Amino acid sequence: MPLSFKPIALESRSEILRFLHNDHFSIADISFGNLYIWKHARAISYAICGDSLIIQTRQTHKEGQNPYFFFPIAGDESSKLEALKTLESYARENGFPLYFERIETRNLPLLRQAFPAISIEATPDRFDYVYSIEELIALSGRKFHKKKNHLNSFLQRYEWEIEPITQANASELAQVARIWLDSNPAKNDDLELEWQGICAALESFDKLGLQGIAVRAREKLALGSGNIDPAESVLPVIAFSFGEVISDEMAVIHIEKAAPNIIGAYQIINQQLLARCFSSLRYANREEDLGIAGLRQAKRGYNPIFMVEKHRAVL
Repeated sequence: MPLSFKPIALESRSEILRFLHNDHFSIADISFGNLYIWKHARAISYAICGDSLIIQTRQTHKEGQNPYFFFPIAGDESSKLEALKTLESYARENGFPLYFERIETRNLPLLRQAFPAISIEATPDRFDYVYSIEELIALSGRKFHKKKNHLNSFLQRYEWEIEPITQANASELAQVARIWLDSNPAKNDDLELEWQGICAALESFDKLGLQGIAVRAREKLALGSGNIDPAESVLPVIAFSFGEVISDEMAVIHIEKAAPNIIGAYQIINQQLLARCFSSLRYANREEDLGIAGLRQAKRGYNPIFMVEKHRAVL
């Protein structure tokens, strides 16, 4: 039967989760929340092939671009081999090379079994950073000394409160993210597309099975100066973050935004999201650094306990 691809939509979630729950993946890329957030930036579609799910992506929505594929999801080895061979025929019939991205190391032997001549290379810029949730909540020891100092500085300087992300505050968070984006000197098309994905996720937050919090805060001096009446004033949002559970051990943190001018804002949102939403889990996957030096430094600063290695392959 020929492959028939359908675009990712909110209504796709239950069908896709049925396959995701029957695989043991660790990469953030194929979680449904990730697919839904980034469908605004890329043309993402999926097809069912026997007992496996195949996800196809084009870098933009423009016509004529060759797609890439994720490794088949769910199904046993024979089902995945069948899906790989079906993809080979699909690519040949449509006149483009068979190109895979974000392949976990554990899937390489089966890929080589299907295509002995395939060209495979590691993609370090796409490796996912995975952390101990227990460690990131406690921030104990010398390796977290700088992060703990920033957190303590925030706690001493600010009045703050936490609230869950709901439909009631979703539009406010989208507006806050827009303000931060517009004031970002490094603003570009990718950040604009990310903002569109954030808005889409916030609009359907509960239906997507996401979990998240917002932090509201104001300097204690301002509260005590007489200029602001705490009883009448709502604290402004200074950070928000959300993610989703992908297994009984791991959550993926999709979005983390914080005011860049507030010391400790990133530390408080990082710690409190894990403590309030994902403390029963062992690992937090905080996704890739994309080869961006500042992002790489920030992710390494939280001391990942391992990386999820990914590869690309072209037949």
